[in-house]
Amino acid sequence: PVPSVVHSICIASIINPMDDDDDVLEWMWVCPAAAMAARGVCLLCMIGANALVISSFLDGMEESGSVVGTALSTAANFSCSAVYGMIFFGEVVPPSWYFGAALIAAGMWLLSTVTLVDPAEKITKCA
Repeated sequence: PVPSVVHSICIASIINPMDDDDDVLEWMWVCPAAAMAARGVCLLCMIGANALVISSFLDGMEESGSVVGTALSTAANFSCSAVYGMIFFGEVVPPSWYFGAALIAAGMWLLSTVTLVDPAEKITKCA
């Protein structure tokens, strides 16, 4: 949508309905170039956002373990998607969804309180 908006704004600013000049044809190359530049900026923003999220996810997995990190990420994704759907799209959810969301929140709280034990430390404690 962003490149389309940029292209539309560009066309509207170049073409003047009251102008019968042939100079308009000389500047028509600017609009596709501006739309392509907008696509490039959007692509770079997407790559940057994905790199930031992956870095954060990997840091979380390193801190809490891969199973806990993946479970927390999936639960947060589910919860945020549903809340955004209600806020931005006006989705109506049944009361049972709220019960399920409360169970997911409780599970996320339990998983976030897990502490990892180093296997070597566990062996020395047992001996």
